[in-house]
Amino acid sequence: MGQAPYKTGPSVFLCHAGEDKDRFVEPLYKALVANGLKPDDIFYDKFSIQAGHDIKKSIESALASPNLQLVVTVLSRNLLCEHKYWPKREFELAQRYGLPIFPVWLGHDFGDFDTLVRKYSPTLKGIRALSVTCDSQTGIVEDKIIQDVADNIIKELPKTTKRSNAGFGVLALVAAIVVVIAVISQFITGCPIPNRPENGQVRFETRTHGSLATYTCTAGYDLAGLHMRECVNGQWTGSQPVCEKTVVLCPPVEGPANGAVQVSGRQTGDRARFTCAPGYEMKGTQSTLCQDGVWVGDKPTCEPKGKDVYYEINMELYEIPE
Repeated sequence: MGQAPYKTGPSVFLCHAGEDKDRFVEPLYKALVANGLKPDDIFYDKFSIQAGHDIKKSIESALASPNLQLVVTVLSRNLLCEHKYWPKREFELAQRYGLPIFPVWLGHDFGDFDTLVRKYSPTLKGIRALSVTCDSQTGIVEDKIIQDVADNIIKELPKTTKRSNAGFGVLALVAAIVVVIAVISQFITGCPIPNRPENGQVRFETRTHGSLATYTCTAGYDLAGLHMRECVNGQWTGSQPVCEKTVVLCPPVEGPANGAVQVSGRQTGDRARFTCAPGYEMKGTQSTLCQDGVWVGDKPTCEPKGKDVYYEINMELYEIPE
C-alpha cells in the first residue's frame, strides 16, 4: 500500500506589489491552477494567508518550505519605485535560502527598467527576466500573455513538483529537518545590544530572531539611514543609522526691481547680495544674512539716479519737479 502524500508547503511563491494583484498576479495564479498546479502548491498571499494568521510568520514559513521550487518576482514600477516592504523582505529571504528566482518585468514601457531593477537589486538585474507588456491606458494584460507566463513557470518546475500525487521523499524529509534546525538555531541566537546613535534613541523589546529595533532622533536632528532593523541570524540587518543636524533653509529670495541678487546659499551664515542696474542706485542695505531660516534685514530698492536734485538759487533751495 502506497504512502499517503505529505504536504510540505507551496512549490511556487508569487512575490508582487499589491497594486498588481487584480491586473496580473491573480489571473496568473488562476492560469497556474488551470495548468495543473493545486491551489496549495502556490503561495499567493490573498488566498494563502487566512484571516487572523500572522503575516510575517506565514511568509517566512512558506519561503522556508523544503517543497518550494521557484519564487516568481513580479517587477513593476509599483514595486520598484515605491519601495514596498513585504516584496523586498520576501526577495531577501529567497536569496538567503538560495531559492531560484523567476523575474517578470511588468509594464508598458521598459525603457528605464534596466536602471530601476539594478537600483532595486543588482542580483535581480543579473537574472534573465520575462517581459510582460500591459495596456498603457488600462494596465490590463492579455489572457494569452498571462497563459504564456504560466507555461514558462511550469516548465521551470521539476517534474516531481508537477505531479499532484507526489509523495514526501527522503530528500524532502532531510531538507525539512535541515530547515527546522536552522530556524531553531536562529531563534536561539540573539543579536547584540544595538548602539544608540548620537543625538538619537534606539528602542527594542527583545534581541531574539525576528525582533525589531526602531531608531529616532532628538529634536533638531534628522535620521539618515534605516528607521528599523531586524534581528536575523544573530545580527541586525542593514547599517547603523546616524542622526544629522536638521538643515533649516531660508526661503528663495528675489532681486529688487531694476536690480539683481546673488545668493551664496540658503543655510545659516549664507548671504544674499544685491546690485542695481546701470542708471539706478540702491536704497537700503546691500546684503542680507540667512539666520535660522530667516533673512535678516530688509530687501533694498533700486531707484533712478537724479530723482532728487536740488539747486541753490538766491540762498534758497528749490526742488526741480519730475
